[in-house]
Amino acid sequence: MIKEQIIDSIHSSEEDRKKAYTLLNEIMKRELCLILLDGLDEWTGPGGGYNLPTLVTSHRQCVILITTRPWKVAEGTFNHSEMQTLLQLEGVNDPFELSRNLLSLMIDRKELSAKHLLFKRYVSEKKLNDLLLSPMMLSVILCSYAEGITLKGSKCEIYCIILESLLKKANSKISEFQHPPFPCFTGTQYIHPNIEHLNRLAEAAFHLLFSNTRENRLCLV
Repeated sequence: MIKEQIIDSIHSSEEDRKKAYTLLNEIMKRELCLILLDGLDEWTGPGGGYNLPTLVTSHRQCVILITTRPWKVAEGTFNHSEMQTLLQLEGVNDPFELSRNLLSLMIDRKELSAKHLLFKRYVSEKKLNDLLLSPMMLSVILCSYAEGITLKGSKCEIYCIILESLLKKANSKISEFQHPPFPCFTGTQYIHPNIEHLNRLAEAAFHLLFSNTRENRLCLV
C-alpha cells in the first residue's frame, strides 16, 4: 500500500522507485515507526476481500494504530492476542471545554468568557446538550450560533446547515425553493441549485444503509 500509493506516485523513474522502496524498508527495520490505518471497515483488499493489511516480519518495531467501527472488530478479523490496547470512542468528553477552545478562534479573547456563557445558556434553553457529544454537531451548532443563526434542536435543521455549507463550496450559484419539498429547506440558498445531485446521493445512501452486505453499508447518524 505504501509503495503503490506514496512511493510510486512521487517518483517517476523505476530506478528511483526501487531506491526509495529499499530505503523505506531499511528505515522500518531500524526505526520505531507509527502506521495509521484509518477506516479499516471501508478497506477492500485484493480480489474484493476484506483482509487486514499486513507487515513483513522484519518490521517488528512498527506500531499500528487502526480506526474502525466496532462491528469490524467483533467479526474476528483481528487477532485479539496481538492487540495491546483497545479504545472505544463515544463522543466529546467535555463539550463546553471544546466549544470554548473553538469559540476562541472566532472572537476576540476579551469577549470570550461572556460569549461562552451565553452559548451555554443557549444550548440549555434549546435543549441541544445531547447533540454536543458529536464533534461534527458541536462544530455546526457553535458556528451557527457565532453567525447569529438560532437553532431549535431539530437534527433535520442542523443537517440542512451542513448541506448548505458543503454545497456552497461545490457551487457558488444560489437560488431558493419556491415550493420547498421539506420545511427545513425553506430559506436555503445552495440546496436548490444542487438538488439533482443531492437526490442521487440520498438514493445511494438509502440503498447502502439497508444493504444486506454489512461491509457496503454507510453509517448515517
